[in-house]
Amino acid sequence: MLKVGVKFCGSCNPYIDMGYIYKNIQGILGVQYVSWESKNYDVLLIISGCPKNCITKPDFKGPAIIVAGNFIDMVPVSDEKLVEVLREKIERLSLMR
Repeated sequence: MLKVGVKFCGSCNPYIDMGYIYKNIQGILGVQYVSWESKNYDVLLIISGCPKNCITKPDFKGPAIIVAGNFIDMVPVSDEKLVEVLREKIERLSLMR
């Protein structure tokens, strides 16, 4: 099972609904979400509400997916496609395990 550590920003200037995104990536088969503080995960998912992405990054040497407003890993994504693109990225990582 792929463990994904999740960290959210403080939501001071959200362009996106971080809770909605997180809720809608749940249920991917073979994926378990844990707090980034557990330090026991395979992939780090950072969800920042705006493109500034000023969140402090944990010291993690593995793969990371960064959502920053309407960007995923620095690639612009429309509001309508954010969840879909994020799910696809996580599913690909899950299949690689």
